[in-house]
Amino acid sequence: MLSVAVIGIFILLTLFLNSLGGFQLDLTSNKQYTLSDQSLTAIKNVKDDVNILVLTVENANNTVLNREVTDMVEEYTKRNSKLKLKQYNLTQEPALASKYGITGSSIVLEQGDQHKVID
Repeated sequence: MLSVAVIGIFILLTLFLNSLGGFQLDLTSNKQYTLSDQSLTAIKNVKDDVNILVLTVENANNTVLNREVTDMVEEYTKRNSKLKLKQYNLTQEPALASKYGITGSSIVLEQGDQHKVID
């Protein structure tokens, strides 16, 4: 019974810290969900507005990957208010695939009238 109470306290503490914003616990051995120092430096140096478009094609094979990519981009946007996340499903927005010349899930960085596609 004590272990259930400890787990309950851990869950409540995690939910509370998460509600404060910016708290995320990465228990993976290689810290795959933690931003690297290099990424943090690059994010810090962004001075102009940049839209980060996460363009996905939803299917059973990539749902988890799409979520992981979106979560990582959200971590970037939490660290710099100049970065804005925009999510689109290419099945529902096929014109975006044509606009950016892509055929599958991608990330597009937009700054003004310039863009860069990251596959």
